Amino acid sequence: ASDWSCASCRTSEAREVQPLRCNYCDYSLCKDCYARPVHGQLTVKRIGGGSHSVTLKVSLSSNMLKIKQMLAEHVGRPEILEHGKLVLQDGDAFSALQDSELVARVKPGVDLILLNAELEKPSKEEADSDCIAQKRPDQPKSGSKDKQR
Repeated sequence: ASDWSCASCRTSEAREVQPLRCNYCDYSLCKDCYARPVHGQLTVKRIGGGSHSVTLKVSLSSNMLKIKQMLAEHVGRPEILEHGKLVLQDGDAFSALQDSELVARVKPGVDLILLNAELEKPSKEEADSDCIAQKRPDQPKSGSKDKQR
């Protein structure tokens, strides 16, 4: 038996059964993770004021940054990329997911929770105010000084 860790579910222990391993990539999978489908659905929920959820079709080899990109595009909220945090809930405990972690780490049927960003599409008023704030030609660009002659 040898010690190794599954790159997907992160189980790490001495086992009698050898992992499915790519020595070139230094990547090992346990039989359970190897047998999982390549694509699946992932539901992301927002808890708090106005609970909302979005279900995405994803590749299990995608990482959490890709999920945030897909969410931002799907709901039209680019701030998800900068401020959004994806977490797993296990009972009363929460564990933050790093942008580099794989979707395959999330067990089937377990939803992710989005923190620090909205999950609903912006209202028309909100979208219009963002456009106006970004396109106001009467404001000098930051760092430039208006010189009077």
